[in-house]
Amino acid sequence: MKGTYISLGEIIMKTGELIRKIRLEKGIKANYVYNDLMSRSSSYKYEHGQDETTAINLVSIVERLNLDFPEFCNLFERETNNHKRLETYRKNLFANFRQAKLKDIKLVKDQLEKFYKRDPLLSVKHLILIADAMYKKLEKIKLTKEKEIILKYLKKNNNWGFYEYQLLSDSLFMLDAASLKNLFSTNDKWREFYKDENNLELQVFKIQVLFKIVIFFMISKFSEAEFFLKILNDLPISENDVQAKCYQQFANGLRKIQEENFEEGVKVISDVLTYCQVLNLDNLFAEFATILKKNFNYDCFQSGKV
Repeated sequence: MKGTYISLGEIIMKTGELIRKIRLEKGIKANYVYNDLMSRSSSYKYEHGQDETTAINLVSIVERLNLDFPEFCNLFERETNNHKRLETYRKNLFANFRQAKLKDIKLVKDQLEKFYKRDPLLSVKHLILIADAMYKKLEKIKLTKEKEIILKYLKKNNNWGFYEYQLLSDSLFMLDAASLKNLFSTNDKWREFYKDENNLELQVFKIQVLFKIVIFFMISKFSEAEFFLKILNDLPISENDVQAKCYQQFANGLRKIQEENFEEGVKVISDVLTYCQVLNLDNLFAEFATILKKNFNYDCFQSGKV
């Protein structure tokens, strides 16, 4: 785990996601595709990008979809390229949103709508909704429809994978604490964060999303942050999970500062920054530094003095 850093928005497409798309398009039952290869719960995780499978299993699955393996490889390459294009659109959307560029947000939305006509993927539909919400947010228009659609999707999915955590992170700007608490309370969905994952990337990724939620409320409405900080602090994190430990300590350092325990809070955060530098966790250091520069006096954290 030492030195590992998973960045939001950089998760690549998984083979199971394409298998699911092909299977549904052809109207083939999951039982037929995965019989004797994996259990129902394993196939669900596989198709939602939470787990990968062996090469031997993949060959068998592709055969049951009536595809040649080279044909599947070509399809996967095409879908991966589409995935990369969507990621470019997504990054452009958020860059324009941060700079309040209404015209550019509208331009990206138009590009997404053209993409959706060619390939009506749910992920594209959600990005279009996010673009609409960004435009309305900047124009101070109520976001009722967009928020309801996103929350409905997240509530109905009982097992979250990379996509669901990414969608939650991307939609955070349109959600309030009450909406998030309601989402987390639905079927005790907050327990998803506690679930031990076989996929190390997913384990790290969901902690990063939870950290983002905590910071969002610490900065925008501190009184609402405690509910989410408790979930972060109660996570069963192993001693070797350096990134998760840093997230916990950094968030608790900010909490002390917000509670006006400045000296202790600054020391905790300074220690975290030093730890990141010693372990060469440059991206994690940069993430923390960006939060501090935008919201606090960054120099005092480097010196460790108020």
